[in-house]
Amino acid sequence: MWSKLLAKTNALFESFRQSDATDTGQAYFEDRLESLEEALFRADVDGASIQVVLDALRTQSPSLKNTDPQAWQTVIMETLAPLLETAKGFDPDTLLASHDVLVLMLCGVNGSGKTTTLAKLAHAFREHHVFVIGTDTFRAAADAQLVSWCNRVGVPYFTQEDGKGSSPSAVAFQGIEEALKQRDSDKRKTLILVDTSGRLHVDAPLMEELAKVKRSLLKALDAYADLRYSLKSLLVIDGTTGRNALPQVKQFDEAVQVDGLICTKLDASAKGGALLSIAHHTQIPTIYVTAGESVDALHLFEAEAYLNSLI
Repeated sequence: MWSKLLAKTNALFESFRQSDATDTGQAYFEDRLESLEEALFRADVDGASIQVVLDALRTQSPSLKNTDPQAWQTVIMETLAPLLETAKGFDPDTLLASHDVLVLMLCGVNGSGKTTTLAKLAHAFREHHVFVIGTDTFRAAADAQLVSWCNRVGVPYFTQEDGKGSSPSAVAFQGIEEALKQRDSDKRKTLILVDTSGRLHVDAPLMEELAKVKRSLLKALDAYADLRYSLKSLLVIDGTTGRNALPQVKQFDEAVQVDGLICTKLDASAKGGALLSIAHHTQIPTIYVTAGESVDALHLFEAEAYLNSLI
């Protein structure tokens, strides 16, 4: 699966992989280093993360000047793996097993694919009690789109039309109450998915509104003293955004403390290298990736498979 998703990115490293293994010495080493640096940059890995790899290779340059390309591959993988390890993600299934309720609040910039990703999550966890809260009160067609997806995957929902609140935070609070009221009937493990409106990460008032939504969710959940719950903020990033995703992640993290990423549209022109940069700079893990429009096009992020397919 990963080799297919990152096939375009992997092709960027073809020149690096095809370096003549019979060449030796400092000139050979520098040429390969330059080829690798260019490929990493074209794959949307940022300069600081690239430098970590280059420094590791230069440290071992004596042993790499007279050896085959596989030795380079080993050093590269051993350098990159810890960057992803420091951003090790959580497993939603494990959280559901140890809690009564898991709440996932999805946020992101406009057009990143939050609502369709929410539908994919609802489909993936359909054996549990799934409930959707739509807090996008800004966009006129937001509720209609969300309701359409919820009906398609067969999950209950709560939107502004169902409640009396006019603000996103009010809808979030009322939505939690409704979700837990429905849960009382069977006590099944419950996954609550909260959709939020798209917003630019540089718009301070809208980012504060998002933070208020999270505070309202926590306030509503805390009202149930015996409830074992976990609330996670997931940032949905468009994989085609490339290096521009990093400042988005930093700003959203400052506002709502992002617990994990969902990278969408990896089947398009996305390079995928930005996920490595984000892990390096923020230690925020990637939890899921999506590719395609179908409801089952959601995959848990696999760090080892990702690295093996990236380069």
